[in-house]
Amino acid sequence: MNYEDLRRFHRIEKGSPKIVQVPENFYEEIAQLMNSQKKTYLSSNNPDELRVYENIRVIANDLYERREQKIIMKSLRNVRTESLEDHDLTATEKHLFRTITGAIQYARASFFDAQTDNSIDNTKVVLGTEISAVNHEPRLTEPPLIKMTADVPRFVSQDMHEYGPFQANEIVKIPKKEADLLLNRNLAEIV
Repeated sequence: MNYEDLRRFHRIEKGSPKIVQVPENFYEEIAQLMNSQKKTYLSSNNPDELRVYENIRVIANDLYERREQKIIMKSLRNVRTESLEDHDLTATEKHLFRTITGAIQYARASFFDAQTDNSIDNTKVVLGTEISAVNHEPRLTEPPLIKMTADVPRFVSQDMHEYGPFQANEIVKIPKKEADLLLNRNLAEIV
């Protein structure tokens, strides 16, 4: 990658509402370009070379922040629409996307579950699960074995522990609160 390539990617990213596909090693190429330009400046001590280096740094930072913002918005949209499309992202960006998506899913589920929990007074305990008399949805009273019904990205619980990622049909044992969230979102079932 050279300076003109970087500027071209930057122009395309600025002009697109969606995240633009870039090569898998995109960020490594930017780092190499920056290091190369820095060496050029240091060996020549030419102020024009310093200006080019600074321009590369500013463009790279802006490009990264634009992509980061689009990833955050994509995560939010995907949680709301219950899809997990992560194409057009580098491996590093996919990790960020899945982490953010998991955190949003967990926070939303916690919020909506808290609303449900506050409105339910009449419950019965049956075989390690709590059945709501209002909506008959199972709520776990102890850590169970659950089977994933869909792929679940890594997420962070309220106590800041990371869980996942989980694959569909994977059987896991996780704490009751996290299992409740997955069950209520139809991402898992009790084994």
